[in-house]
Amino acid sequence: KLQVASSHSDWQTRLRRLHSVDYEVVVGASAGLHRNGLTAPRTEVMSLDPLELMPAFGQGALALLCLAEDEEVISLLAEYNDEEARTCVTLERGLLRKMQRLPRGAAVGGTVELLPDNQLRLRGLLALPGSSAEEPSSSS
Repeated sequence: KLQVASSHSDWQTRLRRLHSVDYEVVVGASAGLHRNGLTAPRTEVMSLDPLELMPAFGQGALALLCLAEDEEVISLLAEYNDEEARTCVTLERGLLRKMQRLPRGAAVGGTVELLPDNQLRLRGLLALPGSSAEEPSSSS
């Protein structure tokens, strides 16, 4: 039987627990795993389809922070700005702000995708305490 447990530990701790048989599977952001060079010979990394396991809104978006008055750095970083990703994350976070009054224990996730002709696709999941999981919804 599969038992799910929440863990807010770093990748090193999660992998140590995986190899010590505390865990059989660890789920987390693969960017952090690869960025820290933590793949190991006895470790299999599998990507999950967002329709199978809906990510949190804004998950996977990276931010480059600098001082607002540093014009030189701002101009250097401008080439790395992805307007499409910025638009999607801004919309995702705006939707999440509208959902602040969800019941305690509710889980929400989703993605926004820009489509041709100024269309948006929102895929989302809202799981309320005591409810059963259903297929993610999609809207264009």
